[in-house]
Amino acid sequence: MLIQGTLLLFFGLLGVGLVLLLHELLLCPVRPGRGERLEAVLRLSGDAPGLEQTLRGLLWLRKSGRVRMAILLVDEGLTPEARETAELLCVKEGLRIVSAPALTTEN
Repeated sequence: MLIQGTLLLFFGLLGVGLVLLLHELLLCPVRPGRGERLEAVLRLSGDAPGLEQTLRGLLWLRKSGRVRMAILLVDEGLTPEARETAELLCVKEGLRIVSAPALTTEN
């Protein structure tokens, strides 16, 4: 009876560990390797209605430790109201927002 209980506990803990490992791998399958840096460039234009939600998701990934990355907001023609919202979020979260001509990479 004791052996059965021990085996049940062992396999139960093994199953929980496997589920947690799979959850971690499936939740964030991209991780930068040695000598690599991950950057999230969020290009914004118009009203950018999903700005807060998208930024909240990126910040969650970063703050949770799942991904180490820099986050840069790029203004590609935001409305004045959306630009103000973006600037407030940048101040609150310690991020940067730049205008499109200040960005040197093209994609």
